[in-house]
Amino acid sequence: MKWTLAIMVLFLTAGAMAEVQTLGTFKLNSNVTLKQIGAGFTKCYVTSVVYPNSTCAICSETEMTKSGVEYSLQFSDTNELGQYIVNGYCTDGAANVVWAYDFEINPSGFNISESQGFSSLGLILSIILIAGLFMFVGYKFLDSDKTFPIGLFFLVISLLLSVYSLHIGYIYTRDILYPISAEGVQFKVYIGIMWGLIAIIFIAMLFLIIKTIKEFKVRKSMVDYGQGWNPRTKQYDY
Repeated sequence: MKWTLAIMVLFLTAGAMAEVQTLGTFKLNSNVTLKQIGAGFTKCYVTSVVYPNSTCAICSETEMTKSGVEYSLQFSDTNELGQYIVNGYCTDGAANVVWAYDFEINPSGFNISESQGFSSLGLILSIILIAGLFMFVGYKFLDSDKTFPIGLFFLVISLLLSVYSLHIGYIYTRDILYPISAEGVQFKVYIGIMWGLIAIIFIAMLFLIIKTIKEFKVRKSMVDYGQGWNPRTKQYDY
């Protein structure tokens, strides 16, 4: 009777452990410790680790290291982005308990939720809008001699914000919309928008540099020729 109950409990446990769970999220090219816990076992094995592209990373039965009731195996072949499947079993010498779980590899090692993704996108758009506003105000202030320094200050801040927004956009692309979803429509739209913004910022920066150089030349000519010199007409205004 006792053996019957023990076998029933063992098979019930096996059914529960066979359900795929997750080990967590890890960074690209990092070492992942494959774990399993179970009392009463003599040995545990990893039978396979499957890459996100369905190829086999570990294709043969590999014994795990025992420490008390914990079993572990170091896995370092994490050079693919996506979800890895780990299959294995533990044994007491008479019966086996099958288990399986997965883990995810992404560039950052952080599990980004959908809400966090939208928040990041909102942050990028907000910074871009503020940078555009600063650039617009800066150009307006450049038209007047008295407000020229203020305009230059606004334009510098705008450029810094533009560079920062591109940096955040790169992080957003790398950590959230990483290449595993590169075939998705959303990813392609996002990349198109990003390249469009980069082109706009580059053109705006080019115009800013040209305009600033011209302004400095005008001011230098006014200093060189003295009071009353009109740098636009190249004559003195009397």
